[in-house]
Amino acid sequence: MAYIVGEVTAFVLALRCGVSLALVFAMAGSARRALADFEFSSGTRAGAEAAARRDPDNAAYAIAVAAWRDAAREDSVAELRRATAIAPLDERVIQKLALALELNGDTAEAEKQLLRAAARSNKYDPRWALANFYFRQDKAAEFRRWTREALAMSYGDPAPLFDLSWALDSVAGVPFDDLPPRRDVRLAYGNFLVRRQRIDLAARVAAGLGAGQEPAAKSLAGALAGAYRLGEAERIAPGHATRWTGERAHESDGAWRIQLDGEQPEEVELLSRLALIPSGRVRLTWSMRTSLTSPAGGLKSSGLRWRVSAWSPSGETIAESDEVAASGEGGGNLDFTLERKSAVRISLGYQRPPGTMRAEGPIAVMSAETGPRP
Repeated sequence: MAYIVGEVTAFVLALRCGVSLALVFAMAGSARRALADFEFSSGTRAGAEAAARRDPDNAAYAIAVAAWRDAAREDSVAELRRATAIAPLDERVIQKLALALELNGDTAEAEKQLLRAAARSNKYDPRWALANFYFRQDKAAEFRRWTREALAMSYGDPAPLFDLSWALDSVAGVPFDDLPPRRDVRLAYGNFLVRRQRIDLAARVAAGLGAGQEPAAKSLAGALAGAYRLGEAERIAPGHATRWTGERAHESDGAWRIQLDGEQPEEVELLSRLALIPSGRVRLTWSMRTSLTSPAGGLKSSGLRWRVSAWSPSGETIAESDEVAASGEGGGNLDFTLERKSAVRISLGYQRPPGTMRAEGPIAVMSAETGPRP
C-alpha cells in the first residue's frame, strides 16, 4: 500500500510542477512495470498472477502464470494464448501453447500452431517439436518429413531424433535417404548404430563418407575395426584403427619401447596393429633391440615371437616367427601368403619358455613393416 501511495503522490507532484500529461503517463507506466517486476520477483504464484494483471503486455508474466497452472494440473491455454498474442513471433511460446492444446485434446489446433511456428522460423526447435508431435500422433510420413528438416539444421547430439525414429520403426530406423549430406550428422548416426549393435548399418554409413580424423570418425572407425570391418574403418578415419598399440608400450625417439618387469603374465601381447594386406606373397620385416635377463641370470630364450593372424572371429594364425634373440640389436623376416586381400593382426608377443623364470629388461622396436616378398 505504501508503494502505491508513493506512486500516486509522485504523479500529483509531477502535474503540479508542470510536467506534460504524456510524460506523466510514461512515468505511470514505468512505475507500473516496476511494481509488477517487484511482485513477480517474489517467485510465487500469487506474485506472478499479480504481475500479469498489472502489466498485461509482458509475455513472460503470462508464461509464468501458465507454468504455475500446469504445475497445479490446471488449464493454461488462456494464458498461453495471451502470451502468443503479445509475442507472436516467439516460436517457443507457440510451442508451449501447442502442447497445452494437445494435452486438452485439441490436436488439430495444436498442429496448426506448430506449423505456424515452423513457418515463421528457420530454427531447429520448431521442427523438433513437430517431429515429436507427429511421433505422438503415430503419423509416420509427417514424422519423417519433419525429422529430415530437423536433422538438416540440428546442433549438438541428434541422438534424441534417432531414438524416436527407431521407436517408430524398429527395422529401418532412419532411412538413409532421410539423412542430410552433413558429415557430422552421419557420423553421429553411425556411432548411434554402433551403440544399438547394428554394425551392418553403421558400416553402410561409413561407406558413404570420406576420410577425416575428427573424434566422431575415430570412434566409429574403432568400433568398425573391432567388429572386423577394417576396410570401412580405414575409409572413414585412415590410420586410426591400424596404428600400433600396446598397454606396456610407449613411443619414444622413433621406437616403440617396452619394459618387461618380471611381473608380466606368462603369455602377453606386447605390441600389435591391424593391417589391410593385398593378396600374394608378403614379407614382414622388423628391426629391434633387446636386453633381457632374469633373476637367475642371462636368458637363452627370450619368449618373444612375431605373429600374423587373421583379423576375424576365428583369429587363426597365418604365420609365426622363430624366437627373437634375448639380447642384441638386429632384424628379421617373416614370410606368408594371402590368397586375397585380407585384414590381419600383426603382433609381438611374449610367452615364458618352459623351465625359465619370467624375463626382465627393455625392448625397443624400431620398425616393423609389411611389403611384397621378393
